[in-house]
Order: sequence, then C-alpha cells, then structure tokens
Amino acid sequence: MRDLETGTLDEDFSTIFRTMPVAFAYAELSAALERRASAELEASDSAEIENESDIVASERAFVSLSHRLGDLGVNGISAKAWERERESLPVRRLH
Repeated sequence: MRDLETGTLDEDFSTIFRTMPVAFAYAELSAALERRASAELEASDSAEIENESDIVASERAFVSLSHRLGDLGVNGISAKAWERERESLPVRRLH
C-alpha cells in the first residue's frame, strides 16, 4: 500500500511473490487501483469508467496467473512473523 499524497510505502501491506509474472500482474493491478483512487480524488467521471475496465482486466490477469502458477504471495506481516520465528529457534550445529 502506498500513500497517494506522500508516496511512502507501508511495509506491513507489501506482498512477496515467488514468480515474476505474478508479481508484475499484481503491480499492474495495484497501479490500476491507484489510478482509480487518483481519479476519484479529482472527481473525473470519464477517467473513472476507463479505470474500472483497467481494474477488471488487471484483476483477471492476476487471478489467472496466480492460480495457474500456484503463487498467492505472502504479505509483509506474515514474512516478518516467519523471520521472527526463524530467529527464535535454537541454533543447530552439525559436527
């Protein structure tokens, strides 16, 4: 998630994917959603209709690739939780 005014990213809402095609499809979907949010702020009716079709097409592409490649992504909160769990495990040494 990105703040439209400042452009700062919220790492808790980031998503990590295993495959590049799914990551790019997700990026395109996110960009379409941001364009719609921006158009709503500007109150532009023609841009909103155009952006709605972009969102539908982007969402279909993302869902299709995600299911076909078995890559649903992991959000930032889960990734941090896994990292904390890994760090809390005892260190095992092989001799």
